Amino acid sequence: MEFSDLAGHRRVAAGLVLVPQARWRRDGEATVWRAGHASFTSTTTVREDALIGRIRATLSGQRLETGLRRLDLRLAFGLALALAASVLGARILAQQAIVQMEVVLQRMREFTGDAAHELRGPLAAILGNADALARSERPIPPEVHRSIADIRDGARQLSRLLDDLLLLARLDEGAEHDLHLVDVRSCIARVVASCAASAREKEIRLNVQVGNDIEPIYGDPAHVVRILGNLVDNAVRYTPRGGTVEVEARLAGSAAVIRVTDTGIGIERTAASHVFERFWRADPARRASEGAGLGLAIARALARRHGGDITVSSSPGLGSTFRVLLPVRPVWLG
Repeated sequence: MEFSDLAGHRRVAAGLVLVPQARWRRDGEATVWRAGHASFTSTTTVREDALIGRIRATLSGQRLETGLRRLDLRLAFGLALALAASVLGARILAQQAIVQMEVVLQRMREFTGDAAHELRGPLAAILGNADALARSERPIPPEVHRSIADIRDGARQLSRLLDDLLLLARLDEGAEHDLHLVDVRSCIARVVASCAASAREKEIRLNVQVGNDIEPIYGDPAHVVRILGNLVDNAVRYTPRGGTVEVEARLAGSAAVIRVTDTGIGIERTAASHVFERFWRADPARRASEGAGLGLAIARALARRHGGDITVSSSPGLGSTFRVLLPVRPVWLG
């Protein structure tokens, strides 16, 4: 604090003692503030009985700014600590949830496999008894024959469903890969021969085109036959009488590409992404047919097990094309 006279000469710089403020009269006052560490300045004109001079008071804001900076640092540190704690807590909770989900999924897979295995015995007994009744030499009324046929068909369908569930359970468990050289041409021939009778019954033309460049791939022959069998069987099943089913195979780069094209009922665009889901079928025409909706799910799982995949393109009423890609040598084989 300093005091200057009317001429502006500095008289006292520090330790200034003034008359009591009650005897002052202010003629004017001005205050100037500056940001940062600068000071604010207040100038006051002081009168007693006469104008005697001006008082200038300056207060530094450095201590205040230092305190504010420390407070900001503490707040920032606390915020960072709170964020780190929240991230760590979320990660721990997520890991616990994942572990619990894995336990639940493992138990579901074990239950599916165990239940399917346990049901195979009773189903075999039902099917055996139905076959024995059908072959009986005793006279059996026609309606009983029809009931026996229904029992046999239902038992066979349940047996196929159990086989599918057991296969899916083994695939989910990630069993070891059994690798062999698979002759794709031979697998296609086996599948076409097994579906030929159904195609003839519906007067469906079953055409096969296998490129000369097709070569053996590493995989499981039974699984490759299962993949193609599910696709060709579906194509024949959902193609109207007099339609066409084509099976085409060629080599594309380092993979065998097999296309199964039909002139069947097709699949809606919104449903195409769901056809590979388990127990899912697109429309009433498909839901009314035999099967449990596991064929395409199994086919894709087996294709991915070979390092490949299955995709579909379809137009309602015009047919569908399923494209199977099977690498000659899976990536995981090295």
